[in-house]
Amino acid sequence: MSIQSFIRHSRPLLLTPFVFFNQPVVASEHDSAPTTVVIPHDLKLTGFFDVLGQYDRAQTDRNSFTLHQTELDLETEVSNRASASIAIAYNSEAGIFEVGAAEMFFDLKQESATSSLALSLSVGQFDVPFGIDYRFYAAPDRRLVSAPWFVDTHGDGWRGWNDFGIRIQTDYKRLSLSPYWVNGFQSSAVVIERIADLATGLSSNIEREINTSPADAFGSRFSVSILSGLEIGSSFAIGLNEASKTEMLLSGVDAEWIARSFSFRGEYVHHSVNRSIAQESHQGYYLQSTYTHDKTFGTVRISSFQPDGRPWTSMISVGVGRAISEDIQLRIENSLKTSSDADKLTAQLVTSF
Repeated sequence: MSIQSFIRHSRPLLLTPFVFFNQPVVASEHDSAPTTVVIPHDLKLTGFFDVLGQYDRAQTDRNSFTLHQTELDLETEVSNRASASIAIAYNSEAGIFEVGAAEMFFDLKQESATSSLALSLSVGQFDVPFGIDYRFYAAPDRRLVSAPWFVDTHGDGWRGWNDFGIRIQTDYKRLSLSPYWVNGFQSSAVVIERIADLATGLSSNIEREINTSPADAFGSRFSVSILSGLEIGSSFAIGLNEASKTEMLLSGVDAEWIARSFSFRGEYVHHSVNRSIAQESHQGYYLQSTYTHDKTFGTVRISSFQPDGRPWTSMISVGVGRAISEDIQLRIENSLKTSSDADKLTAQLVTSF
């Protein structure tokens, strides 16, 4: 049984705490005393949600309101070296709630006064540490409403690259290494076959869709903090098909610099897919700058994406926001593609608890 199948079939067990918390305790006539449900005293319950209001001139229905991200997180200490966490997330595209993360975390080597080495192991479902944007998938962690445009080339659209597997986190002084092994992600190619009729001498084209999803994927992100506030990282991932041949190659570099009220972040990604059938190569990058003053902030981002064999297309996103309170933020963003004069204006209200 694969890791993905195990987690999928284990979802009723993962959701057990919700059943316990919401069901009344009933004693039968044969019980001498009501059953007591013990809730761990260190169970942490947090979450967030955000609401969007959009005006999109490119759509027939230009105005819309929607629930964007909603997440409920539970975390508890299993022992002094192990913990477990579950995230129940709302899939806005499918309109359903599902498991967004389910991790067992093991602390293998704690950083101490005599050693700068920290080593940990995570098993389950998690956000794959490729690039730097995976740290900002959750709405409260972003400054703009939207994610960088090209990030969806290696994600599933609504929560980035999230998968089932195993990962190791190693930190030593200013160095960080995050290797992982996961199931891969969806990808398919459409191959056109030309069939000749020997009797008539004519030929015809037949489209045949072939699933080229990697059966396994593994990779790592490496980063180094050269100066105070400056981090430079590099990432790679390899996807293998069922014949153990390289079906997908993913590589990238990223950097982030935080200096007082300013922060700068950039990332470049090269994505090669369907290598065994009809290889395609995509690439993209983004540059983002944010200025924060007290509770108000402003952000500008330029994203550019080049699909296989086609011209570069860019998007400019400008946003402003303000922290209404410690756990509530209001943001407004305007995005415009260089290939279109139709912009999209989005207002977002984010609440954490």
